[in-house]
Amino acid sequence: MPSWWVAVRGIAYRPGRSLVVALLVAVTAATAVAIPAYTRAAQQSVLTDVLTAQPAALAGVVSETRAADDRAALAASQDALAGSPVLADRLAPPQAAVELEMVVPGRNALTQLPMVWRGDACAHLRLVAGACPARPGEVVVADRSATFLGAGVGQRIPVQERIPTGAVAQREPDPATPVTVTGIYDPTATIQDPYWGRGLYFGMGYNDKTDTYSLDTAFVAVTDGLYGRAWPPTVSVEYPLRVAQVRVDDIPGLRADLAALDAYAGRANLSIESGLPNFLTETERQHRAIARSVPLVALPLVLLCLFVLFVVAAAVTEERAPEIALGRLRGLRPAQLAGFGVGEPLLLVLLATPVGLGLGMAATELAARAFLADTAHAELTTRVLLAGAAALLGAAAAIALAGRRTLRADVLALLRRVPSRSRRRVAAVEAAAGALALAALYQVLAGQDRSTPIAYAAPALVALVAGLLAGRLLGWRARARGRRAARRGQLAALLAAAQLSRRPAHARVVALLTVAVALLAFAATGWDVAAGNRETAARADLGARRVYQVNAPDPATLLAAVRAADPGGRQAMAVVRRFQFYGQARTISVGVDAGRLPGIAVWPGGDAAVPTAVARQLRSEAEPVLLLHGPG
Repeated sequence: MPSWWVAVRGIAYRPGRSLVVALLVAVTAATAVAIPAYTRAAQQSVLTDVLTAQPAALAGVVSETRAADDRAALAASQDALAGSPVLADRLAPPQAAVELEMVVPGRNALTQLPMVWRGDACAHLRLVAGACPARPGEVVVADRSATFLGAGVGQRIPVQERIPTGAVAQREPDPATPVTVTGIYDPTATIQDPYWGRGLYFGMGYNDKTDTYSLDTAFVAVTDGLYGRAWPPTVSVEYPLRVAQVRVDDIPGLRADLAALDAYAGRANLSIESGLPNFLTETERQHRAIARSVPLVALPLVLLCLFVLFVVAAAVTEERAPEIALGRLRGLRPAQLAGFGVGEPLLLVLLATPVGLGLGMAATELAARAFLADTAHAELTTRVLLAGAAALLGAAAAIALAGRRTLRADVLALLRRVPSRSRRRVAAVEAAAGALALAALYQVLAGQDRSTPIAYAAPALVALVAGLLAGRLLGWRARARGRRAARRGQLAALLAAAQLSRRPAHARVVALLTVAVALLAFAATGWDVAAGNRETAARADLGARRVYQVNAPDPATLLAAVRAADPGGRQAMAVVRRFQFYGQARTISVGVDAGRLPGIAVWPGGDAAVPTAVARQLRSEAEPVLLLHGPG
């Protein structure tokens, strides 16, 4: 009879034990493959969330140049992207815009009125009067700009091109020419439209240092009046990012393409801007955190399953000790005896591992659909297959180690009711487990890299040592109880103590329960700590209970608007962030309305005295002005 058929009949003869072994192997494989599968899905979800939280144009690519016409600028940007295939495939169709800085002459202060052509811009504006421009020399202006200029529909506004400070124009600027206002739009009704991309078209303000008024953009329908002037207009071509098509595997290619694009732009006199590198950096930071946290939670469960499998397999093998002794008496070779002794659980490992792989992938897919972004799914990657293979080998090794002692025993030892004990081997195994636990604790508490495999295994190793100690304590307590029962003549207590102290199966059960309870306590504690850390990180990152991102032409305008919306200073505070490089590092400067900081800001640690002290240091209390009057 073939050995595999003997194993099949043995499985059918012991369906209960076989089902337990199969379930343990399936859970082990499912948990093992879920580690890389869920890590990959969570990383994809983070990538999508980080990119989705930003405007598509900000995460995309914008090329700017001063060109003679927009078609040449579009061709130049497409030539630049030709050498970046990964990036180009994930960008949406471009949107071109032509902007010319104009001023309204004849006013007391310099009044800037940008004129922009941007495709079908008028279709995205909410007109409150008039109609869209159709011919050269016609514009549509914002309602507050019209009020400031005293112009209505049908009236004409004189405009003249503005040469930037320090620029050398090809010739003298043309004299002021009038443009006709055909329509008036409401800028507050359209500012959130993603169509406008990175363009700061809506923002009216006053700069008291330069005595300059900046008006909202005036839009034109044709570019004829923007070209052919003393100073060429700025032509920008925006390529929004198609976030749904960006995958985790694309990150290295995107970084390489962005570097190549910057190098090409330097040679071609193009200005390339993209927020994608910073977003990818933030994504990779969170990816590293996920890669550390997911194994920390799942790996102890894998080790627990393997330990339980070891205990069950050892019990099954010891139960079959008389059958193995009979096989040895009949002259079975060691290989045949090994197949006879552990063939059943090994066959179950081969059958249950693919089932566990499917369960792990299904559980990952369900979790991704329930908790992650729409782009996150369970992907059958090489790491998933390697994790499944590792689970198979680990389960097979646990079964082989569990049956090794029984298979190597002689016939007399196999026929004993009470198994022989090898204290040296057990002590060596326990000492090795203790040494590994100490090394893991040192790596976690004092090591520089906490993402090593031994650091991930620290909770499971500590729980294992606790279980082994609990099993040892059970034996010591049972032997002490047996000696006391023998002295007092308590027969029932003596037999119970002897049963506990002489059979290793009871110590294994106690060790198993201790390990399970320890890992359960670790999981519950880790969940609470992680929740607290997430809340702390969110408060530190946001800085307030609620944050709104708005566009403003300058900090003074933002400050005035916030103070007008909340005169009491109890609900809102103006904040300006500035990103810059200092010492080869990217730094963030934050400007706040210091007087409102104590009542609005949420400070890490929850100490209300800290923002008050910071606000006091930020305030620039000017010394009173001393006026001296001379004689007369």
